[in-house]
Amino acid sequence: MRNDALRSLCAGFLVAGCLGVAFAGDGNEWSQFRGPNRDGKSLETGLLKNWPEAGPRLIGTISGVGGGFSSPVIAGGRIYITGKVGDDLKIFCFDGSGRKIWERTHAPAFREGNAPHSPYPGARATPTIDGDMIYLLGGLGRLTAYRISNGEPVWTVDVVGELGGRVPPWGYSESVLIDGNKLIVTPGGEQTGTFAALDKESGRVLWRSSGVTERAEYGSPILIEFHNVRQIVTMSRGGLLAVSPENGALIWRYNRVANRGTPEGTTAHCNSPVYGDGYVFEATSFHTRGGGAVALRPKAGRPSPSSGIEAQPAWDSRELDCEHGGYVLVDGNIYMTARNDWTCVELRTGKKLWTGRGPGKGSIIYADGMLYCVGHSGQVALLAAHPAAYTLISMFELPKGKGQCWTHPVISDGKLYLRWDDNLYVYDINQEFLVVDDFESYDDKENRIYEAWIDGEKNNTGATVGYMESIQGTFGERTIVRSGRQSMPLFYDNTGKTTAEAQRTLDAQDWTASGVKSLSLWFYGDPDNTGQLYVKINNTKVVYNGDAADLKKNTWQPWNIDLATVGGNLSNVSKLTIGIEGVGAKGVVYIDDIGLYPPASEFEPTTANLVARYAFEGNASDSSGNGFHGTASGGPAYVAGVAGQAILLDGVDDVVNVGAVGISGAAPRTIAGWAKSNSLTIGSANYPTVFGFSPDTGVAGTFFAVECHPASYHGVQGFVGTCALHLSGFERPLVGIDLEWHRLDVTYDGTTIARYADGQLVGTPGAPGVAINTSDTVRMGKRGDRTDYFLGAVDEVRVYDRALSAEEIAGLAGI
Repeated sequence: MRNDALRSLCAGFLVAGCLGVAFAGDGNEWSQFRGPNRDGKSLETGLLKNWPEAGPRLIGTISGVGGGFSSPVIAGGRIYITGKVGDDLKIFCFDGSGRKIWERTHAPAFREGNAPHSPYPGARATPTIDGDMIYLLGGLGRLTAYRISNGEPVWTVDVVGELGGRVPPWGYSESVLIDGNKLIVTPGGEQTGTFAALDKESGRVLWRSSGVTERAEYGSPILIEFHNVRQIVTMSRGGLLAVSPENGALIWRYNRVANRGTPEGTTAHCNSPVYGDGYVFEATSFHTRGGGAVALRPKAGRPSPSSGIEAQPAWDSRELDCEHGGYVLVDGNIYMTARNDWTCVELRTGKKLWTGRGPGKGSIIYADGMLYCVGHSGQVALLAAHPAAYTLISMFELPKGKGQCWTHPVISDGKLYLRWDDNLYVYDINQEFLVVDDFESYDDKENRIYEAWIDGEKNNTGATVGYMESIQGTFGERTIVRSGRQSMPLFYDNTGKTTAEAQRTLDAQDWTASGVKSLSLWFYGDPDNTGQLYVKINNTKVVYNGDAADLKKNTWQPWNIDLATVGGNLSNVSKLTIGIEGVGAKGVVYIDDIGLYPPASEFEPTTANLVARYAFEGNASDSSGNGFHGTASGGPAYVAGVAGQAILLDGVDDVVNVGAVGISGAAPRTIAGWAKSNSLTIGSANYPTVFGFSPDTGVAGTFFAVECHPASYHGVQGFVGTCALHLSGFERPLVGIDLEWHRLDVTYDGTTIARYADGQLVGTPGAPGVAINTSDTVRMGKRGDRTDYFLGAVDEVRVYDRALSAEEIAGLAGI
């Protein structure tokens, strides 16, 4: 429970400056396989929370890195990567612009004919950087230390010839582990020991795990600590085991054998384990044993944990087969691919929390509250990393490569590195604003949300920040979230008070630097809310300028504050306050994604006069809070859209019928949304409605909809086909059809119609040409008085009962 004593005890453990304003990308390095801590998690924050339809901005392509599946490693502003060129395994060094600094031939590359099961030639192991050295184990067993400055080899060991190893059927794939002065490698020796520790400076053998003599597999070891006992944990051919990093002695093992009952080499242990809170999770490959967790416990009867640890089975699931895509552990939950789906399971219990399709089977890493998933066919997806529900945010496709896209993604310095065979693609994923608080760092330990945002218990207002008890490891909100993993719940009760305030003290920040023009925050209301929302920047109060009823809406809404209208010293901001005023006001508001933006203009219109909104996140529900839910018929699919998912209509019988939304006759309105046709050809007699007011009878002026038209119809000129405004008796073009996503918006203020495509005005606003007299019927995918169906995808359709401004239309288009 929360109380003053607990608050006083924990106040001294706040992370200083953890929420200070900072651009994304602090130069965090990715110096080894699966990231800084070998767990698939980046330490960077301030990254994009959604991507454009075509993906984040591609800022560079490095071609000619050779064939293979190894990941790049990043350190000191340089990129290191390996690849098969001809018959050789090469290691390359590039600067940040993609210019080659050096390359070395490491050894003959693993290829077909090297072993019984080798149809996948190319680079396997990812190098490991430590200090001024980079270490690489080749597929045939050559281990070399190179100087990162110039690629000069320092020492080489043949782990087969010198250490008694045996090349696994698909070749050595391990990324070696550095622990202090030791380099840990897994030759896999039935006679000499599975593991070896070498002096990282000379390659001299320091110890062999003589008590563990099993064949090597394909995963890379991790280093953990349990009850002050440091352990090297990995999967051997026989199962999951741990040895001492000091001498290689066996500490514990769990014989969960993937190969039991199968011919040698027909399956594999390809992944590194992950560890958290006394549990070790691992998953095997290729439809054999799935995945599971063991619980580490001190052995009964031993005087201390250091004298005995055992691994007890916690749970097991045959469904958790991720092949070689890895998994991440975030806040007690495992995220991974499970055969062809993506899933989230509890580490301690194995309880499945959700499953979703995403980009298909693939690899995964985590950063800044998001999951980066790369499918074997080159689709790249951004998912929210929270256990409440499967949430696909964005997805795009890599340029087509050769073979399977198996390389794990890498994040460093605000850039996403994606390899497909011979090409390395570099994407900019820096967030386009400065983060004030995204609420991602709070937990129930050293960094509690109510210790950073001071509420009524200390400032004597009616505010309560966070929940009274920890939920899923935090006092924050994990279900009602705009982006990332959590938001801040702000409860307020002004009984006997006039205000409720949550106050955050900041290290002094300059809100006039870096082109900053506006402060933005997102809020989510509740139908029972009362009162007036406001913020204070230092002591300057700014009252919410939208509709007061917005505080009652169950939807995320942006509030953008032009800092030019705010007084006070913005070059020295040290306090931010969020408040609700009004005697007797009560309710709860959720806050997320507070940031500073260069533009002062609104990037989206406020929700004032928003009648209906269809985000198509797996359904046709109205997310405006007004209850105008659509009914989807015909069996439409849901696919990656401009923002999250979109609805895919098959052009045969798929339609979304909404019905009445309270706008009819000649009332002002805006219809707005995204659409992508899946056909260039529009038949000469076909006029399918994409979205809008589309009644059952075709009387002049009774339509107000975006339709697809043939190349020439009522003076409409386009390409093979065109999207156009249709009023019945008055048609005007919007944009030619080209199989791409387009933003399509039409407004009517009671006198004048304005048409927009991709955020830009099309033609000159003017009178509609016919008397508008629509019925109150909204549809998507089919014209009401015909059997013409739209073949394509639709996303983020909105209906307003006012005409949006040109600036608001541009904001919806993201320009």
